[in-house]
Amino acid sequence: MAPAAALKVLTKRWTDRADVGTYVLRVASDTTHYCQSTVLSALGRYWAHRDDVREVLERAAAGHPVEHTRGEAIRSLGRRWAGHPDVHALLRRCAAADPAPECRFAALRWWVVRAGDEEGEVLVRERAVAEPDPKVRRKVLHMLALGWPSSPRTAAVLRDRALRDEDEETRAAARHLMGSP
Repeated sequence: MAPAAALKVLTKRWTDRADVGTYVLRVASDTTHYCQSTVLSALGRYWAHRDDVREVLERAAAGHPVEHTRGEAIRSLGRRWAGHPDVHALLRRCAAADPAPECRFAALRWWVVRAGDEEGEVLVRERAVAEPDPKVRRKVLHMLALGWPSSPRTAAVLRDRALRDEDEETRAAARHLMGSP
């Protein structure tokens, strides 16, 4: 059995054993371990009942050097703990400042799930304009249009992006979302 598969089985099957917990959490905290991402993903699924797991995932989401691992940690946190105040604040920070576009979008997506309607609309509007990656900006525009379709502020952002966005595909997406060709 490959090491990654063995770690996944350990993480899935023996959540009640202290020795397994100690080993698995050590791997999950080791940014140099080649199976860390596998373990982090499994922890979010099978060990969510433990607060120390949330803390390990928060550290990975906040600053792991590998984009894929940060993204896995963000998604695990969003699935299980998006309503936790520390996680909610972390997701907001990652949505605005993570260096990877897809990590920013994943964090925004999970943050909005638990945000209040008004607070969610404000941040999504901001990200629809400030997001530097055009592909993610288009996703955020869709999120805005679907989440707050009747808001005059949504219409204003879509008009602005349809006219002023630097990316032609994003301008076209904004026009489409407004119902214009």
